Amino acid sequence: MDPVIIVGAGPVGLTLALALARQEVPSVVLDEGPGKDEQRLARTVVLREDTVALVERLTGLPLDDAGFRWAGWRSMRRRQVMREITFDGKAPGST
Repeated sequence: MDPVIIVGAGPVGLTLALALARQEVPSVVLDEGPGKDEQRLARTVVLREDTVALVERLTGLPLDDAGFRWAGWRSMRRRQVMREITFDGKAPGST
């Protein structure tokens, strides 16, 4: 069987590669880069709850301890802070 070509190694492309592998379908993931195996910053830093559930189902591994929880969020425009939010671990609107 010829491999499925997946363009982009973002969360969607990598999830598709995992899903295909679970079905024993070969795939090749292509991503833009300088051609060297170098680490780079993540392009996606927040995963929705349903995305986490899908990745956990595909890999069989819990993601709770795989990353970091954010302490806050800062939105900037032209080097000026436009909005800043601090997360305290409570649900929005709770006291």
